[in-house]
Amino acid sequence: MDRLNARALPAYDAIEHTALVDLMRRDAEPAGAAGLYGGRVALIECLIHQQDIRRPLGIHRTIPDEAIVVSLDYARISPVIGGARRTLGVRLVATDMDWSAGSGPEVHGPGEALLLAMTGRITAVRDELGGDGLARLRRACREGEDSAEFSP
Repeated sequence: MDRLNARALPAYDAIEHTALVDLMRRDAEPAGAAGLYGGRVALIECLIHQQDIRRPLGIHRTIPDEAIVVSLDYARISPVIGGARRTLGVRLVATDMDWSAGSGPEVHGPGEALLLAMTGRITAVRDELGGDGLARLRRACREGEDSAEFSP
């Protein structure tokens, strides 16, 4: 993937900003594997990877609750994402919206942080989560570190 990106970068680097935005909008509708499951995989991919970029840079963004809820629901059951394996035996409770799922000791925090934890990025949100189930969730995420990155 890195080699493919490195080869494509010079061509995209030469495109004017507005033309690049237009190009991205033209291809905004998920297709192929990303279009499976009503575009939910593509939605999660976009939400997670933009957080991978913006959080280290300290760039805040409020994601609409509807997008987080759809992503949380799907991340818990998608075999591609692995959220079911990571969150088995804990109850997840969003503190910033009306969403909860699972059973067992509770892990609570903002919906965005719960989504990141479900996708194996628990170290990125370690200070945002709490509850009696947190140690269990951390263990599950450490055991699956090799599969934390996903691409359909």
